[in-house]
Amino acid sequence: MKICRELFLIGTALLFLISILFTQAPVKLWTRISEEPESNKFFLKNYLPISQLLITSEGKDIEGDFSSIRDEDTLVLDDGTAFDLFWIGKYRAQRFTPGILCTLQALTFRTVMEYTECSLYVWPDSSGIPQSSTNLVLPVYFSSSFPDEWQRIDISTPVMINEDFWIGIKGYSSFFYDNTPNCHKRIAHSYDKIEWFIPDYHEYGELLIRPIVKLTGPRHDVSCTNIFSKKGFFLPNPAFDTVGIVVKNFGNVTEDNVPVYLRVKDTLGLVVFFDAQYIDSLKHNEMDTVFIPWSYNKNGDYIIEGYPWISNDCVRDNDKLKTKSYIRTYPCELYYDYFEYTLSTTTIDTVANKFFPPYYPCKIDSIRCCFECWQIGTTYTYGIAIVILDDKGIGGFPGTELAKDSVMGFSQANFLWLTMDFTSQNVIVDSGGFFAEWTFIPDSTTPPYSGPQLWTDRWNPPFAHMTWVKGGSNWYHFWEHWDPFIRVCVDYPSGVSGDKKKSDFSNSLSVHPTISSGKFKCSFCTSKDGMIEISLYSIDGRRVKSLFSTFVKKGLHYFYPDLSNLPQGVYFILMKGDGFTEKKKLILIK
Repeated sequence: MKICRELFLIGTALLFLISILFTQAPVKLWTRISEEPESNKFFLKNYLPISQLLITSEGKDIEGDFSSIRDEDTLVLDDGTAFDLFWIGKYRAQRFTPGILCTLQALTFRTVMEYTECSLYVWPDSSGIPQSSTNLVLPVYFSSSFPDEWQRIDISTPVMINEDFWIGIKGYSSFFYDNTPNCHKRIAHSYDKIEWFIPDYHEYGELLIRPIVKLTGPRHDVSCTNIFSKKGFFLPNPAFDTVGIVVKNFGNVTEDNVPVYLRVKDTLGLVVFFDAQYIDSLKHNEMDTVFIPWSYNKNGDYIIEGYPWISNDCVRDNDKLKTKSYIRTYPCELYYDYFEYTLSTTTIDTVANKFFPPYYPCKIDSIRCCFECWQIGTTYTYGIAIVILDDKGIGGFPGTELAKDSVMGFSQANFLWLTMDFTSQNVIVDSGGFFAEWTFIPDSTTPPYSGPQLWTDRWNPPFAHMTWVKGGSNWYHFWEHWDPFIRVCVDYPSGVSGDKKKSDFSNSLSVHPTISSGKFKCSFCTSKDGMIEISLYSIDGRRVKSLFSTFVKKGLHYFYPDLSNLPQGVYFILMKGDGFTEKKKLILIK
């Protein structure tokens, strides 16, 4: 009996010492799971139960006295809009920021196809890249449920996380994206889980994947989910518009006095307008919209940014959204693309941009587009048609044809601008919008599945979302993730009085950037029609080369010189017109 009593006392003392060690030692939030080759199973190492990770010796939560109102919270990056995409890669992943200590309990996502075999992973983050050789939980193998539904996948052994992590999916199914790219470097693609491609902003937006967590404290996350202009893209000069900024609270606590900012930048990145309003209170999962008017009286292209601001926001890169706005004085060119950014082509044969002119009545003078055609096998020819349609179709889709012109006999070309003159067809738009359509016309020499491809400014949000494509005899509102190179030159009809047609254009020259390795944008304005010559001069006044020499109409024009073959140094760009000269400095660096 005495021996039993002594053994009991020794055991109690040992348990007491062990409890002290556990309460004094730092808490390990997650333990890595080693990965065997694909043919083997995954297995856990040294995983501690949730109860041991959450509770200290005093019996309080690690984060203090806060106790979450809800048993579950959802980390959300997408805006809920479902846009399906067939993904040709093998793996895709999305990064999440809990901001505070939380328990990852489940995942929910939305698939397009049913009964598709998938694998789901949770990986730690390593400097913005999925650390896919390490698993935070055992991979989950499952079959997707019914299409167009949210599917919940519970994690058999929940894990504690307080830093960024990636949700990875392996499968050959279509998955939903939200079609609103507003999160910076949070989508990753890979074919082998080794080499990852992570764009600044994913062209299709964020994946509809959401971790379900148990939070241990207050989490602050306020985001801009939509921004819109009441008057559209093209504004008359002087411009006056009202911008709507939609804000949502993705955190788990109410936010009071949330400032919402409107910022307008020009093509040089300079702020031309700034204002703010406050939202008195924004509860968990609540949305609100603020309206901020702005005005400006300079012709140009502008980016409108809307964003809320709270100092302790844990996910900064989903706070801001952008849209485009253009201020125009007739005559002018209407377009949505950014020519100087990354280019990509499309294989669709018929594409149309929708435009709302800044003034009425509006006469369409010309339409130009940019395309290419690669040589595959023998040389062949083809044609291009440009069509103007009204927007009286059902739901504002392309309607009745107003004018059409075409050119046949094109051959293979790498990069070609085509301008079609419509001045003689006298196309007048009195109200609403119109469509400018680009169509490929094969001839007897064109091989099957060959032809030109229209250029776009893919990978460069914000996008106008003003593009339609034609499949068979039906039009579809498409291409939310790029803007095709279709541009329209418009003016007042000839019968409009001279006072109304008066332009505020002055003779000017602009170079951006002024320090370049060789490629830059050169913009110039002219107050009247005439001959323009633009040349490059060295610092000692020697004429190096001609950059531009042609007859132009009054208004805004631009082109993109490439001086990469010239030595570095200081140069001057000189523009000469009828009775005026303009000069700008350019520095070339190598």
